[in-house]
Amino acid sequence: MTPARFQLRAVGALGLVLVALAALVVRLGTIQTAGHEEWADRATGQQICPTEVLPAERGAVVDRHGRVLARCVDRPSVALDPQMVRLHRETERVVRILNEELGEDVSELLAEARPGRRFAYVRRRITDVDAVKRVRERAAKEQVRGIVVLHESVRSYPADSLAAQVVGFTYEGTDGMTGAEGAEMLADARLRGVPGRRQVERDGRGRKVVLGDHDHDGPVDGADVRLTIDSTLQRYAEQLADDVMAKHAPKSAVIGLMDVRTGDVLAVACRPTFDPNDPAAADPASRRNRFFTDVFEPGSIFKPLVMAAALDAGVVRPGQQIDCNPGTFTIGTRTIREDKHKNLGVLTPAMVLAKSSNVGMAQIGLALGIDRLHDAVRQMGFGRRTGAGWPAESAGMMTPLRKWTPEYTVCSVSFGHEIAVTPAQMLASYAALGNGGWLHAPRIFADAPRAEPVQMIGERGIREVGPMLEEVYRSGTAKRVASREYRLAGKTGTAEKKRGRALVGYVGSFVCYGPAEAPRLAAIVVADEPTGKAYGSIVAAPYATDLLVRGLHHLEVPPSSAREPLDVLEVMPR
Repeated sequence: MTPARFQLRAVGALGLVLVALAALVVRLGTIQTAGHEEWADRATGQQICPTEVLPAERGAVVDRHGRVLARCVDRPSVALDPQMVRLHRETERVVRILNEELGEDVSELLAEARPGRRFAYVRRRITDVDAVKRVRERAAKEQVRGIVVLHESVRSYPADSLAAQVVGFTYEGTDGMTGAEGAEMLADARLRGVPGRRQVERDGRGRKVVLGDHDHDGPVDGADVRLTIDSTLQRYAEQLADDVMAKHAPKSAVIGLMDVRTGDVLAVACRPTFDPNDPAAADPASRRNRFFTDVFEPGSIFKPLVMAAALDAGVVRPGQQIDCNPGTFTIGTRTIREDKHKNLGVLTPAMVLAKSSNVGMAQIGLALGIDRLHDAVRQMGFGRRTGAGWPAESAGMMTPLRKWTPEYTVCSVSFGHEIAVTPAQMLASYAALGNGGWLHAPRIFADAPRAEPVQMIGERGIREVGPMLEEVYRSGTAKRVASREYRLAGKTGTAEKKRGRALVGYVGSFVCYGPAEAPRLAAIVVADEPTGKAYGSIVAAPYATDLLVRGLHHLEVPPSSAREPLDVLEVMPR
């Protein structure tokens, strides 16, 4: 090539370079002036990530002694960076490792991942931590990039189904872990805490980098919530509930234990039940806290409450003779009969309860009259919610006062018919019989403020009805399960369940408290439609008594000393 030709080419190349530089200068000028804001925004978008939320740790749910019933634990999750897998051509090895160790086929996930996708879950919150460990070790050994192992918080219930309907469970909501039922829902605001936030940038390769000079608010973890439940007594109540289901096969069963002095609920066992670790697998009905939500006609367990009101009003006296001959009582167009058409003869009020006389209670209810009986029943907490604040709690059912008549409503309510109650209402009312007449709202949260109790019945009614309920254990329907250690007071109930006029089954129940001389605890058992003999003395009394005595042992309450029968309880001649 001649020097002239080489020089010409050099000048041409230089000219092209100058033209390119000029174009670049013009482009840079345009970007810095007319397109400045657009390009600045694009650069910021590539460098600065959206504010990252730092989740707060959800608080634990514990029993009254601090035993954990619900808590958060870290579980490993496995994910993929599809772009990294493709970039390093490791699809085959990634698929093999995850298939052999986790049993997951990710070939389709990788094939369908859009270009540039940086994250895709393979499996979340894995319980088999050994499998995740093997995945991590094989990925490191084979130098496989694109497999991501991270840790996520998951709600765990270490006691499984213990107090499941009281504790409740959580679900993953749009703003994180959220309480769904029970204490998890009621105390959700306290348990969940306050999330934090931080600003994150990306480096030239798109990797996240946390810089200390950016805004950073740390999360505030949720508070622990303490229940009034005692895990030891709760576990025993659950065992008794299982026994009721196994031996009597009812549709459902509810067992409750309460401190009569405070209204603290020490145990609630409902059957059927569920495992809060896997609530989706449960029948929704098994997640219901029947202690607060389900209603039943109480039958004879309601009689002591009416008796106490009548004694307090002075319309009946402890030694009074009540003529129950000939086993029937007619008022207007209605005839009331004893169970199994028995003729119980002449009874004292104590034996009206011990023998569970409908005829005797109808006469006592009529002596009280419409207004006094209605007011007493309302004062006992029926026809309204207990004040426990439980979600979906039922108020029960009570006939409006304007529809009350002496021959029907008064007589029926006096022996526990034409009224529907919850187990919580019944247990709270018997606790009041044991503590001097003061009705406490059932309390589930140990740190909740105590509501002022309401005087349910006066001192005279309480003093006089107590020995009568002891007689139920001595000579009445619960004599077969009387305790040798403690003086106990209680009442059995067996109520018919009807659909229209058709009898569909029975509800067997028993409520008790003790020791009678200085009550500490009250217990209830309700069995809905048990098979075989459905009497409360069979399907409920043994289990409620067992729980009550076990609770007194647990509280180290000394045995009762005096157990002599009382003169006022003797049966009058027929």
